[in-house]
Amino acid sequence: MIQSAPQLTSQLLGYARKGKFELKIVDLNQIVKDSVEIFGRTRKELAIHLDLSSTAGPVEIDRSQVEQVLFNLFINSADAMPDGGDLWLQTSMISRGEIGQKPYKIKSGSYVLLQVTDTGHGMDAETRNRIFDPFFTTKEMGRGTGLGLASAYGIIKAHAGYIDVASEIG
Repeated sequence: MIQSAPQLTSQLLGYARKGKFELKIVDLNQIVKDSVEIFGRTRKELAIHLDLSSTAGPVEIDRSQVEQVLFNLFINSADAMPDGGDLWLQTSMISRGEIGQKPYKIKSGSYVLLQVTDTGHGMDAETRNRIFDPFFTTKEMGRGTGLGLASAYGIIKAHAGYIDVASEIG
């Protein structure tokens, strides 16, 4: 438990948006490639597919924070596919108009979209509505803190971005 304390603290700070951010202009596609390479070594049962747009230009982000978001998403996807499956990562440039109607106000401008899709078992409406809540988990005791997606939400919001989910059973 002591070894996981720094990670837990980092996730809590990210969720609270008070973590230290070191913003730099970086290539999001390269971060995705590097993260997939590392994660792919640990989950050989997954087929990982990349569709990275050359127009998804440089972004100003904290690399380590975005890597944390990616690994949280990868782990959740892998957990939803215990017998293997497909994990897709796609980047593209989109405008405010392409984001569509959301329950929150979206600023005008262009955005880099990172879409993560998997062939996992899916989520029911109740789970979908709570996945970004701190300490909410569907995992059995000892397998998760319920902070992975909550911290991903906090990190993305702190970067003036938006995170959303679409899923259904099957």
